[in-house]
Amino acid sequence: MANKIASIRDSGIPRVDAAGFLAACKTGDFVFCQGKYLESRGIEAETGSCLSHVLTVWRDDWITDWLTLEATIDRGVHVGLLSDYVNKYDGDLVLCRREVLSEEQIWRGIDAGLQLLDDKYDVTEEIQMAAHKLLPFLRVDAGRKTLFCSAYEQRMSVGTGIPLVWTGAGDPTPEDNWRDPTVWPVCALVKS
Repeated sequence: MANKIASIRDSGIPRVDAAGFLAACKTGDFVFCQGKYLESRGIEAETGSCLSHVLTVWRDDWITDWLTLEATIDRGVHVGLLSDYVNKYDGDLVLCRREVLSEEQIWRGIDAGLQLLDDKYDVTEEIQMAAHKLLPFLRVDAGRKTLFCSAYEQRMSVGTGIPLVWTGAGDPTPEDNWRDPTVWPVCALVKS
């Protein structure tokens, strides 16, 4: 299980360069992000975590570049390029793996994620969830057809048959996904 960390830089997770990070990837791995963007800092402050985003990496035999399945504010649920994070993202990254999953289970999770493409990202709900964790009397307006990154990962994990552990109210935060007992850090790309 990944323990709570104050920063990726100071975590003690083995560091690699960009080429090493990409070489370590396996289909179904998570990438957790500690960003410097305003939205990232806001999520980190609200959740009390250094982690502001999470995504899944994958590629099939006929694809040469690593792809992402993720939910972001500007694009909703979509397929992206991992190279955008490795080469252009202004922040640090941790590659994590759930070794409890078979290859078949991983692909079932990815298939579940592909079924949700084009759902919208709901930053308001994400902020409500974080605020509710800090002050439980605050309400959360859930139930819309919207997802944010860690809720998307949770939904994909249900497709694997071994869902990420989450017993809180509403949807999980990136920190909640990180602390699942089956999630283990592989390596870190420290850019700052």
